[in-house]
Amino acid sequence: MVSEQFLWCRNCGTIHHLTQPDKSPPDENLSSDLTQSTDAFKDHHAAHKLECLVAAGEIYFPTGQKTDLMAVDYIEVTNGQDRYLLRGGRRKLGQPLQFAVVKGCLAQPGFGLHVQEAALCKAMKEHFGRASAPFGDEKIERFISLVREVVKEVGPGSIQVTGYSTTDSNVVYGRFGEAELDALMKKCSSQFEDAEVESIRRFVEAHRETGDVMTVLMRRHISIETAA
Repeated sequence: MVSEQFLWCRNCGTIHHLTQPDKSPPDENLSSDLTQSTDAFKDHHAAHKLECLVAAGEIYFPTGQKTDLMAVDYIEVTNGQDRYLLRGGRRKLGQPLQFAVVKGCLAQPGFGLHVQEAALCKAMKEHFGRASAPFGDEKIERFISLVREVVKEVGPGSIQVTGYSTTDSNVVYGRFGEAELDALMKKCSSQFEDAEVESIRRFVEAHRETGDVMTVLMRRHISIETAA
């Protein structure tokens, strides 16, 4: 988002997008169209005060999935001195994004940690269903509850980011470190037989890679704050 640029008419408040929106379909004539629309905007507002706005770092808040063309986006921009918040959205499909200045600012981002419970349950049933002594639903739920406990006990800062969601801009995948894995195994040792604990450890090790079921979903929480 750092390359996003806009023209702001200070007289009437209109925002013109100088760069292609991220979610617009590719168009081989886009460069020419953007130049023509920019020239038309400047001509229309020739007697007005125009100000250039650029994205302020990576402070960007998409409210929907990356593939959702109707999702509303918020982005902080600057004129070099002050910061402003823009809201971008479409009234209907086929239209370009329209931006407007809104009151407020984006709060500092934070993350909430979430266990991939449904996917984890399914993977465990498939994995242990082939074993001679399969884990039943009760044992699988018991293990998932222990994973929840570990996740509640760790902070987002101690989880290593290993990948990004391809569908949701506000979600990244986090990997359990050795300390978290040891804590989980310690909890398991008090709930399962030794042979079961070893089976669980092998399962966890086999499903810790990016996006797999033993990675934690780290969902970014950002809010729009308005001045009192």
